[in-house]
Amino acid sequence: MEIPTLVIGATQSGSGKTTLACGILAALRQRGIAVRPFKVGPDYIDPSHLARAAECPCYNLDPWMTGTLGTLRSFARGACGGDLAVIEGVMGLFDGVAGGLGSTAQIAKLFRAPVLLVLNAQGVGQSLAAQVEGFLNFDPTVRYLGAVVTNVASPRQERMLEEAFSWTGLKCLGFLPRLKDLGLPKRHLGLFMAGEIRRSFYEKLGRLVAENVNLDEIRAGARKVAFPPPPVRPKSSKASIAVARDEAFCFYYQENLDLLKEAGASLIFFSPLKEDLPEAQGYYFGGGYPELFAAQLAKRKGLFKALKEAYRRGKPILAECGGFMFLNQQLIVEEKAFRLSGLLPGKVEMTSRLKALGYRKLLPRVPNFLSPAPLRGHEFRYSTLKEPMQYGFEAVDAWGKEVSTFGVVRENLFASYVHVHLGSFPKAAENFVAQAAACQL
Repeated sequence: MEIPTLVIGATQSGSGKTTLACGILAALRQRGIAVRPFKVGPDYIDPSHLARAAECPCYNLDPWMTGTLGTLRSFARGACGGDLAVIEGVMGLFDGVAGGLGSTAQIAKLFRAPVLLVLNAQGVGQSLAAQVEGFLNFDPTVRYLGAVVTNVASPRQERMLEEAFSWTGLKCLGFLPRLKDLGLPKRHLGLFMAGEIRRSFYEKLGRLVAENVNLDEIRAGARKVAFPPPPVRPKSSKASIAVARDEAFCFYYQENLDLLKEAGASLIFFSPLKEDLPEAQGYYFGGGYPELFAAQLAKRKGLFKALKEAYRRGKPILAECGGFMFLNQQLIVEEKAFRLSGLLPGKVEMTSRLKALGYRKLLPRVPNFLSPAPLRGHEFRYSTLKEPMQYGFEAVDAWGKEVSTFGVVRENLFASYVHVHLGSFPKAAENFVAQAAACQL
């Protein structure tokens, strides 16, 4: 199987990669092309926008978390049945961890896919040519499809930039004007989730890109990438796993859900904000924004009681970041305390400053339902525990340096601030399902 593929990379963060990628996906979808979106790196917010623009799931491509083979596996899952794969990069084109691991350039070279370079026009004119030449010469093994310039202030600036491109070896395939009403809104963890934005936004963005960018040349410049068929899911279910999914719990890697299904899980999605805890054999609480819904969550006393009973009966519970916060006794937002589930005794406090950001490798030190082996993931939070809690595991960053993150690993509980990517050790999904299958409803 194969699919034409292109990579959208940028000179730096804030250049407009996500806006352009969403616009290209929406514009091509409007033409009847089956687009398949991907996101380089550990982000779980941008993929929600790419998925909304493409109207199909978005998969992360992250060599640090899943390795090269895992990255190819992720691509295969997302590419199946598509006419064109669009991979949005992370940060600047060459930015990654040690040695450029996990960078957009590494992904482009792994798939031998051409890069559409995004450049921000704010505060620059002919100097843009120097940026372009620098990127072209930095790594000659990266192949470029062309460039798109965003945030163009006026026709006069556009003429200046056209002149600059005539001095380079890269073709400009479009200029996106500076429009305030087409910027994606942000909050403390990044962009708003796609579900909070009207669908008409993506349709309008698609029309804007179609008017200002040479989509035909972009599509023609994509390179075909071969991939194996994705794994076949079992026809019968081995166990039921309830997954919290609503406005408060919305950060999930798509591949985590796929791996659970492929291991035989029947997933039951529910809203902790509005619904009772479903009868299931296991539970998964992802990250999100519990702090924005603390007052509403604090009223869910029946759900708290049911969750404690499920834990007492040995049912496995996986909780990540916002889900981990939810399992604790108290959440403090702007000096106001809200009682949460109380499965754990901690008091979580929201802060105005970033408390942790980066890749993490978790090393379990006690028997648990998920994995005896290290698991890789990502941590990004604006909260902390007033009384530090780290039991049953150790954690190191991408460089192998020990870090202090919070969480609890026990026989049937795996809860921490880290968003674990099950693709880092796929047998973890099988272990989760097997533990759930051993529990009665």
